[in-house]
Amino acid sequence: MIEKFPEANMCGRYVLFTDEEDDDITDLVNEIQQRLYGDQTIDEESYESEKNYLRTNGEVFPSQLAPVITSEGPAAFNWGLPGFKGKGLIINAKSETVFEKSFFRPAIVSRRIVVPSHGFFEWQKNGKEKLKLRFNLPDTKTLYMAGLYNEYKEGPRFAIITTAANVSMSPVHDRMPVILRGAEAEAYLYDDGFAKEILSRIPPELINSAA
Repeated sequence: MIEKFPEANMCGRYVLFTDEEDDDITDLVNEIQQRLYGDQTIDEESYESEKNYLRTNGEVFPSQLAPVITSEGPAAFNWGLPGFKGKGLIINAKSETVFEKSFFRPAIVSRRIVVPSHGFFEWQKNGKEKLKLRFNLPDTKTLYMAGLYNEYKEGPRFAIITTAANVSMSPVHDRMPVILRGAEAEAYLYDDGFAKEILSRIPPELINSAA
């Protein structure tokens, strides 16, 4: 069962397609799977029902175990920090205040991560219905998002950092993930000055399609 999380958050789901020809993410996921399970076969039903199994294909929901990249290499963390007073999950952190708030500051200073994906989802109102849209960069299938994590007794948990929406996102939502392109992902992990700078930049424009 997926835990509750604040409706004000955005980027409440993203997606991975390791069966597509994306060597970077496929190699990353395979390395993590081997580390976690060795040669053990995990059936699809287990992936759907157990949040402690690595999510590798399809939609990633809050609370699930997902691939991430840390300064020490690939890893698998659960998505969502425990909420205040143990209620719900905090799945996003605002770039504008992440260095100021005591809850996030230690993590953004020393526990940054990169979250690999093939896009994220948002919902656009269409009359009485909501249209599900998948957002991607226009020139690549891979979309890396900036994040941070904390250590807990049951294991590491992460949040995705969001910023004010640019013109490609604002008609649908006023927030969007901080997007990292190419070498920016490595710089975000290791360079404190760059990490602060990228969080204040206007993100690259995205394209969307009905999901």
